[in-house]
Amino acid sequence: MSIERGGMPTQKAPKRKRGGIDSLPPKVYNRTKERLTAITADPKAYIDEGGAARVYRLPAGVCMKVMRPHNESRAAGLSLGNSLEQEAAFLERLSGTVVSGTRSPRYVSSVRDENFSALLMEQVNGSNLQKILAREVELPAAFDHHAFFDALEKYVQALHEKEHILHGDLEPRNVMVDNQTGTPWVIDFGRAKSIENLTPDVRRRVEHEEWEKLNDLEEKMAQLRAI
Repeated sequence: MSIERGGMPTQKAPKRKRGGIDSLPPKVYNRTKERLTAITADPKAYIDEGGAARVYRLPAGVCMKVMRPHNESRAAGLSLGNSLEQEAAFLERLSGTVVSGTRSPRYVSSVRDENFSALLMEQVNGSNLQKILAREVELPAAFDHHAFFDALEKYVQALHEKEHILHGDLEPRNVMVDNQTGTPWVIDFGRAKSIENLTPDVRRRVEHEEWEKLNDLEEKMAQLRAI
């Protein structure tokens, strides 16, 4: 992978207005939460899940990431990662950023209380690389290996150099291919962190580790396409 420095084509997309569910009047909030909770029982709404959350489809191009209680999480023995509020803050911060056609889902709103915690965000019309590598889904026809990883590389570079954000979990499950355009999406900022105040040595180390993950991901995809 050729890691370019400088000259990143970065642009701003229109920001989605924050939904404000977490600031609704109590009665309206409770009714809204009840409707959202009911969606988790609908098999047709289910999209996917990871160790710490399940994702459901909502109307109007929105999806809902519902956090599992920690004692039910498959990742319970690992570091807890970011709180819902921290992940929401990263998504909201990046909601208007597009680099070479690559972006992350736009933040919509959040719901949090003692029984139900969820992030609402833009739904991605795409497939994650974990399922593609496992041959559970086909690569979209629009996928171009060089263009995809060139764009993904520029987005990660922008995260580091312009936004001072380390994604922290660039695994295949957190990178998606848009079904229509073949461009990358970077999802799940549950382990992201700000690197703005790190010492230069520590910052170089963690950035290098992230690039190594990206290199590994590109190699895996190249091997898949060579089979």
